[in-house]
Amino acid sequence: MQIKLFNLQQTSELDYEEKITRDYIVSWGRENEFPKYLQSLMDKSSKHNAIMKSKASMIGGGGFSSIDPRTEQFLIENNMDDVLLKISYDYEIYGNFALNIIWSRDRQSISQINYIDVSKVRVMSPDLGMPVSKFAVSDNWERTRVFKPVIYDAFDTGDRISGSQILWVKDFRPGSEFYSLPEYISSKNWIELEYEISQFHLSSVKNGFLPSMVINFSAQIPSPEEMDNVIRRLKKEYEGASNGGKVIFTFSDGAQNAPVITPINPNNSDERFIQLNKEVTEGIMSGHRVINPSLFGIKTEGELGGKNTILESMDIFTAQYIKPKQRVIQSIINDVLSINGLGEAVINKFKIEMTIQPNVADVLSVLQAPLELEQKAEMLKLIGYDDDSIKKLLNINEQG
Repeated sequence: MQIKLFNLQQTSELDYEEKITRDYIVSWGRENEFPKYLQSLMDKSSKHNAIMKSKASMIGGGGFSSIDPRTEQFLIENNMDDVLLKISYDYEIYGNFALNIIWSRDRQSISQINYIDVSKVRVMSPDLGMPVSKFAVSDNWERTRVFKPVIYDAFDTGDRISGSQILWVKDFRPGSEFYSLPEYISSKNWIELEYEISQFHLSSVKNGFLPSMVINFSAQIPSPEEMDNVIRRLKKEYEGASNGGKVIFTFSDGAQNAPVITPINPNNSDERFIQLNKEVTEGIMSGHRVINPSLFGIKTEGELGGKNTILESMDIFTAQYIKPKQRVIQSIINDVLSINGLGEAVINKFKIEMTIQPNVADVLSVLQAPLELEQKAEMLKLIGYDDDSIKKLLNINEQG
């Protein structure tokens, strides 16, 4: 018997490697396209995308500040809040970030600190045992004949001949010498799986869901051309989103000449996809070290999303994840600022804007408590009321 259906696709494991090319450029992943792959993950998974954007905002969304007026002025002139947010985003997506440092004409101070898209930067192979001293930058690494790489010196306070240098920052990662890998790389399969599940459901809807019947022609098996012709004619008439489902055609050399039509009853695939979606969510969250999905606007069954719970989760996540990232960026920026004799800059804490609905019983218990007005006001403020609302509540309470 011959069956006409489809071929199952096999998944391939992503290979990561750092290889020195003929141009002495260290490739970032196989075919030098690993940053492009990381970018594609952002487009494939809504959960991954939401977490990445939120984490970048938590790291850099508060902006810089300094008690030194000269430092504050330098930060404003270089639009460092915008630079901070962009390098925070790069740091999360790629595990690396880069800055373009511009020296003054006399090479005595830093004139500008500019953002540079780290996905466009490639490390150039250093001499054996020597640190990286040069970088290549191209707008399109797939078309380097058109977008020829531009060579930059690495940032070096001891060698200021080049007025424009690149400061490269990477996390330590065993097995990666020149580039780092992002924190979430262990969950890349779950991210890919979320995309494949959505593609499966989209294709099912467009193609009339799963196969709904089998049609078997039990006469003599025709030639492949004749089989394709029969299938094409029947599919044109019966298949499609408006015709209820896919059809499987089989041809066999049997005793009966009439075709046998067998309906296919749907299985419990919905339940399996619901369970699989839970596993996908857990896998992505684990890769991102998320302790409470509500922090990123992702609701999960059985999880509470109250204000206190979210704020507590935010404090834990900030201490465990956000602060270490901020310390790396802050240290790098302050090292650069010190060249100009400027004071330290700090990254402001990211604040969650939350609207709350206070419990009526809690409000009444405060208003009726034997406390001074100032004490009541403080307690109402803790509940979540602003100053104007507190004044109105206390005034109404005093009037009876």
